[in-house]
Amino acid sequence: MKFLFVIFIGLFAIPAVAQIGNGLDEERFAFEVKQIDEFFERFNNSDKTLIATYIKENFNGHEVTRDELINSLFNMQDNSWNKDEKNEFIALVNSNPYFLSFYDPNWFAELNCTVDYKGQSYPLQMIMKVEYSPETESTKWVISAVKGDFLEPPFSTNKSKSLNPASHGTNFISLDRAFIDTSNIRNYVSSDFQADQLSIFLSLLPSKSLVFKQVDKITYHFLQVNGWVFTVENFERRTKNSGWLISKLRKMDDSQKESYKLKALNLN
Repeated sequence: MKFLFVIFIGLFAIPAVAQIGNGLDEERFAFEVKQIDEFFERFNNSDKTLIATYIKENFNGHEVTRDELINSLFNMQDNSWNKDEKNEFIALVNSNPYFLSFYDPNWFAELNCTVDYKGQSYPLQMIMKVEYSPETESTKWVISAVKGDFLEPPFSTNKSKSLNPASHGTNFISLDRAFIDTSNIRNYVSSDFQADQLSIFLSLLPSKSLVFKQVDKITYHFLQVNGWVFTVENFERRTKNSGWLISKLRKMDDSQKESYKLKALNLN
């Protein structure tokens, strides 16, 4: 099996030669992780995996191990991988064994988008998750959170502007001033207030103050493997190690994962 591993890893360095109808090299096409669904298949060592079939047909019936398949899912052009951690992760996944499912609750799609807000372009982070409906017995992608600087209430320009502490004595008659003093609106709300950006985002859509333009980049966050978090991104390049690959791998306990959801994904 060591011989096969050398063949499997070595193939990534072999230059393209043969061409197929769509202009892609046949061997590179077999190795490329073309869709996130194909990432799932390789990670789970599915018998539908194109690369395993390709190697079996072209290398005297050799079968690829799951360890080799998962190892091939890492972005190999990144030289900063901690090899010990990577091997520990692969061993854990393969020994339990653990399989990814589309229906897992703890994986998310981070969409880096461009939107127009009041005629200007802004970046917007949108977090998507898979939601299952027991009523219809169906699943769908839903928006779980959004994050954008333009969705935050503006900072006050004059910290001295506020409601008088004796306002209750006048039945809050000066409250109307707070509603028109929009440049200092933060002075009139609780200091521990945190804006629900998804609610603000949705409130802007009916008036067309905010218009969605495009998705610029997608990053998938996988938190369902015990003790680990990893992200998957699409690497578009003319090499065999391309497509949807693991871009980051981190050890995290459950408490750290909850903090990760809050800070990285804006999920409460």
